[in-house]
This record gives sequence, structure tokens and C-alpha cells, in this order.
Amino acid sequence: MQEDENGSGEYYSLNTNIWKLLEINRKSDSRGRIHVNEINFGKDIRVFVSDVNQELETCQHYVLLPHSIYTEVRKSRIKEQVGGPLKVQSSGDVWMGAGHKNKFVKVFVRIDKE
Repeated sequence: MQEDENGSGEYYSLNTNIWKLLEINRKSDSRGRIHVNEINFGKDIRVFVSDVNQELETCQHYVLLPHSIYTEVRKSRIKEQVGGPLKVQSSGDVWMGAGHKNKFVKVFVRIDKE
């Protein structure tokens, strides 16, 4: 388990000192895709989907996403990469797959430390 995120228990939790919520208020399209802009190409991201658009809970410097409402989307097709984080394509698109069509999406990007 990493110090910046936790997927056990009743919540997914992300440290807001490390992860920033992208301000995109959208649903995935009919192909299971979301556009997060080209400037996020190559960045480490975490994607969560839900059937409902619920405000996020915060506690101190953590964002909490209930397991009962949100599901984290990870890679599932390439055998060597199963369970790995999704990637932003050079076009700015993130492909989540057909199982995540028309879902509410919360995307977090790792904050660059300079």
C-alpha cells in the first residue's frame, strides 16, 4: 500500500497533497471514453466511475470515495499491465472500456513536484 492512496476498507482515499481532482464535470461517452485534455498526456492518473454524481467527501487532506458508490478503473486488457493505472492518450482521451459507458467520472492527476 502506498502512502498517498488507500483502497482498503469502506473508502478509496487519495492524499490531496499528492493528487489533484481535474475539474471536468462530465460523463463518459457511449464508448467508455473521457477527455482530460492533452496537457495531461503521460501523467499518472487515477479514474473513478459511478452511476450517480455525488460530491466528494474530504477528511483533513484526503479525498474519500465510498466503495459503495465509486469504482476505480484500472487496466484489464494487456496481460502484463492488468491492474495498472489507466493512461492518457496523446489526444487527451482516457479509454475506460465498454463497461464504463455513460458513467459519472472523477479523474485525479498526480501533482508534479518541482
